[in-house]
Amino acid sequence: MDIFYLLLMLITISAAQYIGGMLVLKGTGWIKSSQEYFLALSAGFLLSLALVNLIPESLELSEMAPFYVILGFGILHLFEHTVFRHMHFGEEKHFHDVKKIAFVLPTFAGLFIHTIFDGIALSAVFLHEWSLGVLVFVGLMLHKLPEGLTIASVTIAANMKASSGHKVVLTLATGSFIGLLIVVFLEKISPELSGGLLGFAGGIALYICTADLIPEVNKSKKKLVPVTLFAGMFLYWLIVQLFHHH
Repeated sequence: MDIFYLLLMLITISAAQYIGGMLVLKGTGWIKSSQEYFLALSAGFLLSLALVNLIPESLELSEMAPFYVILGFGILHLFEHTVFRHMHFGEEKHFHDVKKIAFVLPTFAGLFIHTIFDGIALSAVFLHEWSLGVLVFVGLMLHKLPEGLTIASVTIAANMKASSGHKVVLTLATGSFIGLLIVVFLEKISPELSGGLLGFAGGIALYICTADLIPEVNKSKKKLVPVTLFAGMFLYWLIVQLFHHH
């Protein structure tokens, strides 16, 4: 039954990513103007979740948790900044950089790796404790629309056909399911990995909010965006008070 609910969550975050891309491909303007608020809300939420729940609880479960936290943070950074290029938004401001279709592939690859790690984080945490998994789900949902927006913006700037852009967005949305398969495979090999996977998920969440989201939020010239980041922290606290009891 846990797998059933986990699949529903993965389908939902994938759908949000897909919808974000489709809104851009169909020329919906409001999503571009509001993306910074989504990112800020997600950053505040994930930062609180990683520091208050994921990392402390992994330390209780495994002596190797610090290693797994560093591993989660480090591997995602390695993939995004050494192997592939990962972008959240701003492509429309640098049109000349993305003019060639060849640029779409590394951008897609970076986001696809990121999406796989999102799936790993959600799956590892939910299978450990469902209430914590719900918190991870909320945090991921808040930045899935902007991720779909990013890849769709890149395909438009590269002058790809709308049908090709649709296929790129749809393929990106499948990445989180690969993350689920990885977690299920690892847990079958070693059930004792639960604490380590929780720490790994904590490292992923910490990386997403501190290295990906907050730097982009800090570039915003909108005065309400920093307030939205704080609102994300408050949203985390509110949901914990209502639903999470550890």
